[in-house]
Amino acid sequence: MVPFMEAKGVKVGYLRFADYGVNLLHKGIFVNTGYLAKNKATIRRFVRANKKAWLAAIWDPEAAVDAFLKSFPKQKKNKATFMKVLNHSLAMTHTANNQGKPFGWMSDKDWRASQSILVKYTPKLKGKSVSIGEFYTNEFIPR
Repeated sequence: MVPFMEAKGVKVGYLRFADYGVNLLHKGIFVNTGYLAKNKATIRRFVRANKKAWLAAIWDPEAAVDAFLKSFPKQKKNKATFMKVLNHSLAMTHTANNQGKPFGWMSDKDWRASQSILVKYTPKLKGKSVSIGEFYTNEFIPR
């Protein structure tokens, strides 16, 4: 929504929760566990392709935005806004706990911290934490 607000001339400010100690994991690939159990090779290929795309965006953000704009040519006038969005997104792809690990690898420590915040501040989740192993796996992260 922010890119489109900026594109319409609305001045938009940014509040990064992480700047205030609220670090929540928020990027990932979601898959139905039934599908996952039956299609591990497909998931492995999808994750590998996704990683390749993210790394290409890291190496050349402008080319990534240009590729995006090929699919949405009416948005070319907003390229600067989409560059800003991509750069903000790229800045959030690593944590102190996954440094030196392959792109996409997640840490138990980050998941525990995210779960703790969600359980503490989401009324329907209070006291309902579950094993973090139910939320993620690094099994499909290419080395």
